[in-house]
Amino acid sequence: MSDCFTLICNNVETAFNQEKIFSNLRINCSFKKVLLIKGPVGSGKTTLLKLISKIYKPQKGEITIRKAGVPANIYYIHSNPEFNFVTGYIEDEFILSGVPKKLIPGYKGRYVNELSGGELKKIAITIALKSSADLIVMDEPFEMLDDEEVKSTGKIILESSDNRSFIIATHENILDKYADQCIEITK
Repeated sequence: MSDCFTLICNNVETAFNQEKIFSNLRINCSFKKVLLIKGPVGSGKTTLLKLISKIYKPQKGEITIRKAGVPANIYYIHSNPEFNFVTGYIEDEFILSGVPKKLIPGYKGRYVNELSGGELKKIAITIALKSSADLIVMDEPFEMLDDEEVKSTGKIILESSDNRSFIIATHENILDKYADQCIEITK
């Protein structure tokens, strides 16, 4: 199973503002295409994604994610779509990420704050899919999307999973039957 990712969380502890999010968290799982992380609001799904992506460091323990012994090349998509952009200008985002501007027509001269959350989610996902990352970590990618957009985004993720893998925190059930693994986080 050398083409699978292995995620190991070993005795992970982390807290914010004196509130423990994880105490002695242990995960050992492998997945090839899609790993889902589910749980109620406030259970720590976003924190876990940020720990996996190395945005946060655990206060105790360690987290590793590897494929064939090599650390994952991760692209993180934040649940708040505005946080996925650094310049404020859509064209600049495409230039910075190396994505051809022609892939999403209609955004020439547009600013991030002019677009809806759903539009920003779709752009962030498009940029991630055109990146060189072999693992895309997505926090609530279906939030702010209508039913049709949820279906089309789910389809794009599944079609893209032939070339890369995904870790997705979501409340939606659209990918449940396609996931290699599902981790349930409880508070």
